[in-house]
This record gives sequence, structure tokens and C-alpha cells, in this order.
Amino acid sequence: MRIQSSLASRIAAFLAVGMIRLIFLTVRVDLRRFAVDFDAQNPNLDDRFLYSVWHDGLLMPLFVGRPHHMAALVSQHQDGSVLANAMRYLHVIPVRGSSRRGGAVAMRRMMSIASDKHITFTPDGPRGPRRKMKAGIVYLASQSGRRIVPMAFAASRCWRIEGRWTDMVLPKPFSTVFCISGNSVSVPAHLNREELARYVELIQNEMDRIQQLIDQAADGQDEIPVVDQRAAA
Repeated sequence: MRIQSSLASRIAAFLAVGMIRLIFLTVRVDLRRFAVDFDAQNPNLDDRFLYSVWHDGLLMPLFVGRPHHMAALVSQHQDGSVLANAMRYLHVIPVRGSSRRGGAVAMRRMMSIASDKHITFTPDGPRGPRRKMKAGIVYLASQSGRRIVPMAFAASRCWRIEGRWTDMVLPKPFSTVFCISGNSVSVPAHLNREELARYVELIQNEMDRIQQLIDQAADGQDEIPVVDQRAAA
């Protein structure tokens, strides 16, 4: 039964990746305030970073271009198995674990691979609450010395794939995907609980700020300047 379940998961992931890749071939990408200094699509980037992405926007950084030297935390429930297999097809290393199952093991593995891999982290997780920070990424930054890069994504037109706890945004064909990076955050080592909570709040505020900006851009309600430093590099 386990073999059949694993095979079904791999097949589902293969089909999903193929379908989503076709959609993204039609999608226009609009990069706003995107700093070249922490662009994971650059294979020659010297430093490594922790990318904070809300769970409902996770598909967009995976399929907008191709990230290099990337790992990502994936939950251990069955839906996570499909996502983990999809990440392997996209050359992203899945690290299985969550706050309830395998979290300590996953955190130890992420600390060991943070030396030579970027890590994409969904700080609200698949169980939510939606777009509410948990402390995991701050703890990992404190232990690893890696800077946190808040990121936000939105689409001009999209489907919302309903999950058990949170949904996931999938851009519609020929839509525009908007991407923005916020101010990177360096987290000191050896934080106590109160200091950890302050950094969680700081990153929550930055994630909220850039998400509001990029949602407004997707709705055509503002004039955020396009600063794609990658094009000038």
C-alpha cells in the first residue's frame, strides 16, 4: 500500500508540475523592487538566504524562473508528499517536517544544509493561521546566521486551490504575476524568548507591508516603481 501511495504521489506531482509549467509559460512576470543581491535564480550568488513566503503564494517562486541551490520546508501530511515530489522535479530539495510532526528533525536538517543552500520557508505553514508568522524561520536565522528575505507574490487573475487548512494561489493563463522583495533582516544569535518574539513581529510587519503593496499592484491601484535590478546586472 505504501508503494502504491508513493507511486500515486509521484505521478500526481509529475502531472501537476507539467500543467503548472505550461500555465507559467503564458504568464507575464512583473518584478517590483527585486534586489539582485539576494536573487536565488542567480547560480553564482555567493551568500545564502532564508526566503520568507506565505504558504498561499508558494507556487509562484517555484515556477517564476528557476531557483538554484534551494531547499524548502514541506509538511509531512499526504498533501505535502505531492508537493515534496513536485519540488524534486523542480530541483528543489524538500525537507519534511512541521510544528507538529518531525519539526525538530527538520530544523536540525535545515541548520545543516543552510551552509550551502538557500531555504524557502512558509512561516504560516499549511495549517495556518493564514499569513500569521510562526517563530521557526526566526529561530533558524538566529542559529544559522543567514539573513531572512521577506517576499510577496500576487497575480492579476488566479485560481485559489483549497487545501485542508489554507489555500494556494495558481495564476490563470495569460495573467501577470507580481513579485516583490522586502528589506532583508539579520537576526542575532542566542535570542531569548522575548527577543525572538520581537523579531517575529518585525518580519510579520514587513511581510504585511510588502503583501499590501504587491496586492495593490496586482489590482492596478498603485504606481510601485519597477526596479528589476537583475536586468541591469
